[in-house]
Amino acid sequence: MSLNNKNYAPVQTITIKATEDIPAFRFVDFAGALCGDGLKSLGVTDNLCNEGDYCAVTTIGIVLLEASATIALAADIKSDADGKAANATSGEYINGHALDEGVAGDLIRVLLTT
Repeated sequence: MSLNNKNYAPVQTITIKATEDIPAFRFVDFAGALCGDGLKSLGVTDNLCNEGDYCAVTTIGIVLLEASATIALAADIKSDADGKAANATSGEYINGHALDEGVAGDLIRVLLTT
């Protein structure tokens, strides 16, 4: 997961109390846990957050997310079960759009949607 040449632009960041350990660069839900598969996220972390701590979550802007699989440029992005970026399919909530292509484990830029 290299950050080389990965510019991102968080516009709005809020804090939320983590209800579990949350790795960096993952979707977070409204309860402070990793976002579930295909569900609406509150935003994305950019640092490791330990259970019980308050963590910063970017809710608007361009974020870095860890890819769970191969992602194409401009793909609709959802959360997988581990809060990683995955390709959205019909009926799943679209949390953003890929600004980079990548494969599992890569950090990609994602423009968050509301």
